[in-house]
Amino acid sequence: MGERWKQMRAASFTHQQDAAYERELKKGNLFSRTARALERTYSCTGSVPVANLVGTRVLLRPRGGAVAIIHGNVEIGCVIGDDAAEVTLAIDSEPHCPGMALAVVEDAASVTCEFAVRIVDHTEEE
Repeated sequence: MGERWKQMRAASFTHQQDAAYERELKKGNLFSRTARALERTYSCTGSVPVANLVGTRVLLRPRGGAVAIIHGNVEIGCVIGDDAAEVTLAIDSEPHCPGMALAVVEDAASVTCEFAVRIVDHTEEE
């Protein structure tokens, strides 16, 4: 067989393989069925001001009727109000989620302990 023909077949196979991987990644991503949960920020209250953590990733973990926010190994606050129920439902309804979710601190007050987080779909952002 000709060398050029082999190269064309290899390129065609690679293209088909890439397309198959892309289709596989697009179906069933983390929080794929809860797009609304990813689009909004959630109100939180902390034990200390967290203005220096804006833009960093934190862990959301449902606990009873609240959702704890953990940075490193330290609980820095919790999701408050009706947002806690919505976040808990989003985490519990996602089959690919191990009972917790990643979030980013979106905004924080420098004087009070109030801040906002947004759930991260790490399969899309990384």
